[in-house]
Amino acid sequence: MEEASAPAVTRSALSRLGRMSTTASSTTAARESDSTLRRKGSSGGEDVSDVESRSDVRRGGKAWREGRGRHQTTLAEILAHQGRTNDWVRFHMGQFLREYISHFLFFTLGPLSLPLLRLVYGSCLGLSNRAFIPPFVCGAVGHEQTPLERKIRFKMARSQYLDWFCQMGAIILYIMYTPHIHVSAIEVLYMVICIQLRILVVSVKYGFMPDYQWAARSMQPVTIKEFLNELLFYGWLNSPPDVAMEQAKESMQRLGFPSGAMTRFQPPEHLVASEQRHAYALLERLAKMQPTDIYSMKQADYDKIYAESDEMAVKPEHCGKATTSGHHQTTHQMDVEKGPVSCQNFSPDVSLPADSGEGGDVVQYALVPTANLVHFFIVEASGHSRFPSKWRWLVLFFSAIICMGPSFARLHVGKPFFGGSWQATLCICLILWSTAWNTMYNYFFLIIAYREFSRRRDLMRYCGYLLCSEGVRTETLPRNLRLMPRLESSDSQSIRGWMFLRRTLLDWGRKFQLRIQLYSSFFFAANLILILWLVWEMLAEGRLRPLTVVVAGVHNVLLGACMLLLIFKAKGINDMAAIHSLLLYGHQERVTSILTRHVFGIEARQQDAMAAEDDEYNYTHDNNDTNETATDPATSPPTSPQPRPSEVPHAHIESMPSDPSLPPIIVGKRNTGRVQRWDSRSAAGGGSGSGNGNGNGGGGGLDDTTVLHHLYLALERIKLVAEQIKIEHAREPITLLGFRAGPDLLRVSIAIPIFGLSVLSQYFSRS
Repeated sequence: MEEASAPAVTRSALSRLGRMSTTASSTTAARESDSTLRRKGSSGGEDVSDVESRSDVRRGGKAWREGRGRHQTTLAEILAHQGRTNDWVRFHMGQFLREYISHFLFFTLGPLSLPLLRLVYGSCLGLSNRAFIPPFVCGAVGHEQTPLERKIRFKMARSQYLDWFCQMGAIILYIMYTPHIHVSAIEVLYMVICIQLRILVVSVKYGFMPDYQWAARSMQPVTIKEFLNELLFYGWLNSPPDVAMEQAKESMQRLGFPSGAMTRFQPPEHLVASEQRHAYALLERLAKMQPTDIYSMKQADYDKIYAESDEMAVKPEHCGKATTSGHHQTTHQMDVEKGPVSCQNFSPDVSLPADSGEGGDVVQYALVPTANLVHFFIVEASGHSRFPSKWRWLVLFFSAIICMGPSFARLHVGKPFFGGSWQATLCICLILWSTAWNTMYNYFFLIIAYREFSRRRDLMRYCGYLLCSEGVRTETLPRNLRLMPRLESSDSQSIRGWMFLRRTLLDWGRKFQLRIQLYSSFFFAANLILILWLVWEMLAEGRLRPLTVVVAGVHNVLLGACMLLLIFKAKGINDMAAIHSLLLYGHQERVTSILTRHVFGIEARQQDAMAAEDDEYNYTHDNNDTNETATDPATSPPTSPQPRPSEVPHAHIESMPSDPSLPPIIVGKRNTGRVQRWDSRSAAGGGSGSGNGNGNGGGGGLDDTTVLHHLYLALERIKLVAEQIKIEHAREPITLLGFRAGPDLLRVSIAIPIFGLSVLSQYFSRS
């Protein structure tokens, strides 16, 4: 089978295959046409012929059967005509049943099932792409594949036939010589269960495959790289960069990720001075990097960036200059060209006082694209702990020891290790060969499930770390994550970007996650069959065979340990939803306090203005010569500057939608009245200009109405996101075996061994 035969491919063969560009042209053209048509369909300029072709493809393979006689449809045409705009991951029951029946027929009849499978898939390519036949049998694809690809496909097909031969040979020998060989029925049953689990894994993969892509498997040869990337072992155990990037892009498309979403961070005041320089350098790089650069960077590259930031900190010529024309302007904390720059050891509070010193310091912030944060978090979670590929031989050795348990049980009761006859020896060897390999794959899938839940939990922890302010344990976080500053919650667009960041990371690799959850249920059901067999022997036959106890007991003990680990990891993902909501409520209080201080500042300024007007009125009436007072600049009273007109009319603010594209706002941590607009020329921080004491002065200041609107908008956005997290968690939690990962699932897992112990106690009480 595909999943079973794929690990036989060597790393050197894959590296050689990756350097070959001749086999990737059709896939690249298909993706380019796919993205072009998606942009075309989203803009409303879709042709009628494209709509008709897309409707044909979505019928689940009917179009390619009808058009098979007219012309040979290519994979690029199918991907180009599908034109999807909201491609949710769905389970296609028809594809699942068709694949399961086809693989079941193959592992039952072997080569005799090929004519039937040819009718099911409609072409020889469908059999070759599923490793049912070697590639040289299909002459149509011989000239389109490299010798290395044909060699790999031949090994996969050979592995398929070897599994079929071992299974059917052991079953035939057991049926023919069962009175004379010491082979238990549960050994054959376990071998059949392992084969069925492998069939279910492959069928589930095709069940979650889009219908147009499944139909294309019978029309166009699939490259080995694309074939391996769909497997759980190669495509999701360590999540290669190309697979991780592709899954991130698919999640962004499904969720409608805004391409221009930006996330604003507070100054990293929780770090020491040297780490603050590193944090600014990291943010400056993230603001300009492309996703491909993020996936290709190593930790040594980040260390080089940090070393460069330390060198720049001691060079005075790299310090930013503060301009004082008109109004005092703040120094830039981030320089797009030269990296993070500061004149006073990268202190986040470096600024010049505004006018008369009123309003306090102005704190600069860093601006980073949210899409870059998505890829950065994925890289950190995937590369934090990678599973060595050489350990599969250790897992194979461990699986072989488990599968030899029945032979040790035979020695315990005084029977030969391999049965005592050539028929028994051959049958046991065939069973051992098949069960050892398939047991290794089964436990590998449990390892993949553990890594999947661990990565997902780490991604949720990274999102929560952006909301934490202090008192957070960071020992278990990667170094690059420990340097990340905190999210600026007073900006509504940053809260919105964080919401999309969390949703995308939770949806990342959704098809692999659903496949793992479904397979865990199948594996649990398979081991439940072994327990029922043990119970049936004890209750119906009134005896307890050592072979049955070894096979059923060992596998269910290991299953129980694996399920407990998976439950705790999945429970950690579900618990992070409540933690995120709690952290958002803390930011809600923070924004409320900022809003309250700002309102009090407005009232204080209004009272000062009224007092100034009263003083001016009294001063005017106390002097008899009004004209002289008005024309003499030496005796004229101080007057407040004319208020700057609001850039957003008041009537427009009242009718503004819930998600407007307004200029972001900076509110200083000790600033109760003065706000500043972001400098649109800087990609990662540092605006220029400051307002006066009443918030309406020059230098880019905004009036109080606009500031209040932004703060109220951020406050409502925080409330909305917190409620949405609760609703989404209640509607779609992480589940295992159909239960929410939590106390309920623990009760179900504990109930099974309790049931087995009760049956054993009843048996021994009767005996």
